[in-house]
Amino acid sequence: MMKVYYPPLMDPSKEYPCMLFYTGGPWKKGEFRQFEFHARYFAEREIICFLVEYGGNNTQEFSFSECISDAKSSIRFIREH
Repeated sequence: MMKVYYPPLMDPSKEYPCMLFYTGGPWKKGEFRQFEFHARYFAEREIICFLVEYGGNNTQEFSFSECISDAKSSIRFIREH
């Protein structure tokens, strides 16, 4: 799952830098809310922010490598779009 914060006056014809936030914890817990303040702060400064939740935040058990794979997939998705 991913939540995106855009600059308030974003111009679609312009390119913007982006920043990714991965929820913290030992690859097993964490919430988007922990970085919402930061994402809003940087979005106000014309940086698109992505709050990314990797599989380990789910109620199921995920391995470290599966969480890394989720993180890499989010980067690929952002680059493609």
